[in-house]
Amino acid sequence: MNDWSLSDQVRLTVQRWPYLLASALVGAILGGLAGLIWPPVYEARQEIYVGLNSVPVPEEHRRLEQSYFNFRNVDDYKNWQMEQLNQFLFTSEVIEPTLNRLEESAIKSELEEQLSTTSGIQNTLRAEWRTAGRWQLAVRSPEPYSAQRIVEAWATSGVEASQAAVENAREMLDLELERQDLVHRQNSHRERLNKLRQVRQALTTRAAELEEVTETLTIIQRQALWGLASQAAGFTPAWMDILAEIPQADAPSTEYINWIDRILVQIEEDLRLTSGQVQETALLFSATSEAYQKALEESYGLAPGLVVEGLATGGASVQAIRPTGLLIASGALLGVIGWFFWLMVRISLSRPV
Repeated sequence: MNDWSLSDQVRLTVQRWPYLLASALVGAILGGLAGLIWPPVYEARQEIYVGLNSVPVPEEHRRLEQSYFNFRNVDDYKNWQMEQLNQFLFTSEVIEPTLNRLEESAIKSELEEQLSTTSGIQNTLRAEWRTAGRWQLAVRSPEPYSAQRIVEAWATSGVEASQAAVENAREMLDLELERQDLVHRQNSHRERLNKLRQVRQALTTRAAELEEVTETLTIIQRQALWGLASQAAGFTPAWMDILAEIPQADAPSTEYINWIDRILVQIEEDLRLTSGQVQETALLFSATSEAYQKALEESYGLAPGLVVEGLATGGASVQAIRPTGLLIASGALLGVIGWFFWLMVRISLSRPV
């Protein structure tokens, strides 16, 4: 009589849950024992301080439009700067000085090999942070001394490179203000050139008209001529003398013509000087822009108010890292799988053909 039933087998399996638990426990114990003898990886940690201070910025109407990002609130700006610094710590500007600080050839060769790929960098170096304040830099290596030396070199290089980048950011801010001042001066010089040319043209025309005039100028005509000349006048002794020596009200037109000729000579001199100032300002703006671009590139997106400093914590802390938890969980899982495999074999053997 065939009395085998799948439902009976399932019921018997459920009733034997202590065997399942025992299998998982045995697997977990074996996994824990494996974790005790598993070769450890050593992790060294070094703390640095990261802060963000407020710095004076140009007035809204005097800043370059492309110089700033638009953030909805202060936290957005702070979080952006923290992420910028986090990425900067893994760039060649920090990694290369780190390698140069490692005098031991074996450690240096080991680190160079580990950092040769992106995944190698992610597995070896790690920066842990939540916001501004204490950041922890962590390095993993098969040898404790190597891990300690690498994290200390990385922390020192990271702090120095970050401070240099922040200094460039501050210089960039100063250069931006200087650029704005040069733009203002350049516009003033160009306006001065345009005004001098307009007055020169008007006085030349007026002198030609006076050559055909025989009678003296009226008071209104005299004041209009003086006002036209004063538009080109600068605050210099030469201009003050010229304006003060305007012919008398009853002077003939020839004296006014001679006075205009003196003004035209002075305008030509001012045109020459102002043109030179325009060229000089343009050269200064070009040089300042090059310095600004260089400082911008070497600031690596860090803000002038960012503060990065090392902490005197007495050296890096080192601890052994073993995958004990993972091995225990894996052992328990293998124990359960093994028990179910044994159960399936037992059911298949007990099932009648």
